[in-house]
Amino acid sequence: MKPSPHFPEIGKKPKDLIAKDHTFNIAAYISSGADVIAAALRKHVEEEARDLSGEAFLRFMDQLYEQISSLLQSNDVNENLLALRAIDALIDMPFGEGASKVSKFASFLRNVFEVKRDPEILVPASEVLGHLAKAGGAMTADEVERQIKTALGWLTGERVEYRRFAAVLILKEMAENASTVFNVHVPEFVDAIWVALRDPKQAVREKAVEALRACLHVIEKRETRWRVQWYYRMCEAAQVGLGRNASVHSIHGSLLAVGELLRNTGEFMMSRYREVADIVLDYLKHRDQLVRRSITSLLPRIAHFLRDRFVTNYLKICMDHILFVLRTPDERASGFVALGEMAGALGVELVPYLPAITSHLQDAIAPRRGRPSLEAISCVGSFAKAMGPAMEPHIRSGLLDAMFFAGLSDKLIDALESISTSIPSLLPTIQERLLDCISQALPKSSIRPGASVGRASRSNNLQQFVDSNSPVLVQLALWTLANFNFKGHELLEFARESVILYLEDEDSSTRKAASLCCCKLVAHSLSASSASQFGSNRTNRIGGAKRRRLVEEIVEKLLMAAVADADVGVRSSVFKALYRNPAFDDFLAQADILTSIFVALNDEERKPSARARMMLKASSSSWHRRRLRKVFCLRVLSMDSKCREESARLLGCLIRSCARLILPYIAPVHKALVTRLCEGTGPNANNALAAGVLATVGELAKVGGFAMRQYLPELMPVVVDSLLDGGAVSKREVAVSTLGQIIQSTGYVIAPYNEYPPLLGLLLKLLNGELEWSTRLEVLKVLGIMGALDPHAHKRNQHNLPGQHREVLRPTIETAQHIVSMEELPTDYWPSFSASEDYYSTVAISSLMRILRDPSLSSYHQMVVGSLIFIFKSMGLGCVPYLPKVLPDLFRAVRMCEDGALKEFITWKLGTLISIVRQHIRKYLQDILSLISELWTSSFSLAAPNRTIQGPQGSPVLHLVEQLCLALNDEFRMYLLHILPSCIQVLGDAERCNDYYYVPDILHTLEVFGGNLDEHMHLVAPVLVRLFKVELVDIRRRAIVTLTNLIPKVQVGTHVSALVHHLKLVLDG
Repeated sequence: MKPSPHFPEIGKKPKDLIAKDHTFNIAAYISSGADVIAAALRKHVEEEARDLSGEAFLRFMDQLYEQISSLLQSNDVNENLLALRAIDALIDMPFGEGASKVSKFASFLRNVFEVKRDPEILVPASEVLGHLAKAGGAMTADEVERQIKTALGWLTGERVEYRRFAAVLILKEMAENASTVFNVHVPEFVDAIWVALRDPKQAVREKAVEALRACLHVIEKRETRWRVQWYYRMCEAAQVGLGRNASVHSIHGSLLAVGELLRNTGEFMMSRYREVADIVLDYLKHRDQLVRRSITSLLPRIAHFLRDRFVTNYLKICMDHILFVLRTPDERASGFVALGEMAGALGVELVPYLPAITSHLQDAIAPRRGRPSLEAISCVGSFAKAMGPAMEPHIRSGLLDAMFFAGLSDKLIDALESISTSIPSLLPTIQERLLDCISQALPKSSIRPGASVGRASRSNNLQQFVDSNSPVLVQLALWTLANFNFKGHELLEFARESVILYLEDEDSSTRKAASLCCCKLVAHSLSASSASQFGSNRTNRIGGAKRRRLVEEIVEKLLMAAVADADVGVRSSVFKALYRNPAFDDFLAQADILTSIFVALNDEERKPSARARMMLKASSSSWHRRRLRKVFCLRVLSMDSKCREESARLLGCLIRSCARLILPYIAPVHKALVTRLCEGTGPNANNALAAGVLATVGELAKVGGFAMRQYLPELMPVVVDSLLDGGAVSKREVAVSTLGQIIQSTGYVIAPYNEYPPLLGLLLKLLNGELEWSTRLEVLKVLGIMGALDPHAHKRNQHNLPGQHREVLRPTIETAQHIVSMEELPTDYWPSFSASEDYYSTVAISSLMRILRDPSLSSYHQMVVGSLIFIFKSMGLGCVPYLPKVLPDLFRAVRMCEDGALKEFITWKLGTLISIVRQHIRKYLQDILSLISELWTSSFSLAAPNRTIQGPQGSPVLHLVEQLCLALNDEFRMYLLHILPSCIQVLGDAERCNDYYYVPDILHTLEVFGGNLDEHMHLVAPVLVRLFKVELVDIRRRAIVTLTNLIPKVQVGTHVSALVHHLKLVLDG
């Protein structure tokens, strides 16, 4: 009831917003809250992940990312917030490739902090960044490092207000969510944070102290010899900021820092306690209100740090100050907050001040004019918690009446809970008064039975400050009725007469609150009845019969809401509440109730359907078992992928819950599951369905035990194939768990290593991947269950692996490029042969190529290629023996890559590789020329609206061509006819379209061809001559330079006339 998201929530309900079509428009949710966009995104992404193949789903996610990028670039704050909500929702969704998703979101957020200036955007952006850092784990380490360095640079650099504000937000989130990386930068932070703590803007100072608090928590958790030194530097800086000539903002920031040092540095401040306390108390009567408020809020921390010394030396002066603050209207709220904290620190030491404090509390809670002080109500609860029964007379004498006069509120409920817990004798009175208050807050209800007319009439004034028809007030009343301690009161009849009415309210949040309230009231009543069930008198029996009728009536209404409510949140929450409480099992097992639950099995939303499935396990009647089997048979034959996935999960639920029911049907169930698993293989496989079926196979193995061993020849290949599928992380994670369940249940140990040689290497590879730690622990568990394999047998298995499986353990070698000579690649097959001086390079290259072949690690492919070329540069011509296993994978990576920037990068690095190996590239020349031909059209498309091919270094394809020419020298002449016509065509197209974007790069390539153009100058010269006539001076100059460089290398005698005349025309202007 109480929590509310940071993002503003306006207007629409999830049921109105969740789209049904395939085109998902994030901008349509501009007026909705974070929970709504999260629900809509999750629903749509789940559906697309279920229905689309891997590549199609990646394209769908790219479209979402493009929408988010567009919204973030907008100048509309609401659109920016919407994009941040979308990112926040997508972070936890287990779809897509994790590293790539993290990289995109990190890039989006970096741009937000660079460009945006509005705190309304920067604050939620920092929270999303913290969420990303926490969820991404090791994948975000580099991004966290970059963000921390950037933020520290903004703090210590020239003052730019919005960047300084963004810096403290970033540092706070990084300290809280990525403390390991942040810990390295603590020394720089300790010095830099004081720039923000003394900033002229209050908002910057307040966020800076939050960052300081987070940093102190990081320091506190780590044992380091530098800790005391850091504390000392902070304390010294705080004292400097509190000097005599310090500015107001310096004093305020230093006071905030002192409060955090007192709270988070342990015993360090003990030796400086008196010094710090005296400095702080010097500012009690400071002229600036902000400083005085800071002092007021700091006093309880000083009191709590050394209680006895504070009572002896500072209690009177501080209490006099707080009582003075309570008489100042503008500062009274902060005074009550400080007073409540002081009570928690000092307890009974404040008894002498209670009469004066009580008088101030009563005046603030029930003022003659204006609204009641909620801080004062909280203060009463704090005093009751701190002093216990000593506070009872003061509460009875008028404070309790004043508190109820203020009306129902969160603060009132919290205070009443503290009072009733600390002073049990007041509980009956509080219960009576609070029930009256709730009755008045629920306008659809009648006066509570048993309430006197006088009490009812007096309660009419309780809600004078809050609209009694307010949905927020109604929801608070329902939440209070469900959660407050009303022990001793039978509220079932009140629930039937008053609360159930709200199950039909227009507001979905009110309907949800009413349904949860009914569930809890029924559960409390059943719990109370079970405690007194041993009573055998007639009254108990009659009361039990009446209670059962009321419960059945209320449960019937709740199930109607669970099945028929228009809002998925209401339906799901009702099923969840009913399922989690075993007290409802007897009522849910009735035939007419089960009929309603069966209806919910077909709920279009997954959550209510899942809850309904789980609830069905509560009953063990043969009737509903037969019904369940029928429902499953119908659903498993469905043509709808979503329905098939749901049927697989339904079967898993049945297997877990009704093992005896499933045992006679192991054979047909196994057959159906294996059929679905075989359908779930291939490039267009439904990974969500396959994951659901795999999970069900594991449950079936647990129930079937040794009887499942006869089916292992059919099951194991499918499970191993799922482990091999690097493009579906979720399916791979489920496959690991399923493998462990199969082996543990059937006793199938050691043998899997011999029968499936790739298995051990595959599992070891998963340990080094990016799976969740829970999955890695499952891998370790599987390895332990299967047992240890003889190393000699493992090495023999490796040599017997076919090519497609060898890829798991060692880099692939294309069938056309097999290497049989040990001199060419000795250590690839003998990794223990460490005598070779190239052993470590070989291991590194093999690992890099393994990553390059894994499509699930595509976000690392750029770093892999860069590292590979770096290793080859260091090896020089020693890298030539590795070309047969490296080049085919590089060619395939270029062809398969969908990321344009990555494709350009790999193409450029291919050119660099050719420059290293030079003439040794001859045997791969046809493959390279074929690749150049494939890349040429996409690389030189003049009509492309957003051309990014030409970077600061030039075109990657032309770089590849140039390096090939330089490597082969005169041998390249025979291949020039494959490339030169394309170059001439680019120049001709540029002249025709008046677009000379690629001309400088083509001219540079012609210069590199040099003497190889001797036989083809009849093609080149006319094109160059035409460029002399172009209006762009730079292009004319570049063409002349190219001709100048070519003349010494080629024969131009037959073209002298044309060249001279056109050069003369250029000179003539």
